Amino acid sequence: MTKRTLFSLSILLIFLFHCITTLGQPAAAPAQPANAPVQPATPPVVQPAKAPAPVQSAKVPPTQKGVPDVTKILGKAGGFSVFIRLLKSTGVSDQLYGQLNNSNNGFTVFAPTDAAFSNLKAGTINSLSTYKRPN
Repeated sequence: MTKRTLFSLSILLIFLFHCITTLGQPAAAPAQPANAPVQPATPPVVQPAKAPAPVQSAKVPPTQKGVPDVTKILGKAGGFSVFIRLLKSTGVSDQLYGQLNNSNNGFTVFAPTDAAFSNLKAGTINSLSTYKRPN
């Protein structure tokens, strides 16, 4: 039993020593390219000086002044009239506007389209509890 343990331990030590020495060696240097035959240098052709090209000013997109209004953005995108009506009737649009106005943090709104609302069963919004129901 002890011979088997000593043999296993010695194999393990040899393996570890081999790994350490292999990892400790520096990486091989890249192969040097073969020397290409040197061609005689030709004098560069001198072009006459040209006037510098006029500098074109980069068009800067107009900066948006003020706080973004979620309902206006959705209105411009189109197809969100039901969602806009629900935001306004519940007062959430004012809350969103206030949060954007009072912080540097933005947020993402996942807005369902009018087609998504038309796919709901009749009375789905009316079946919501008073807490969840838009006024």
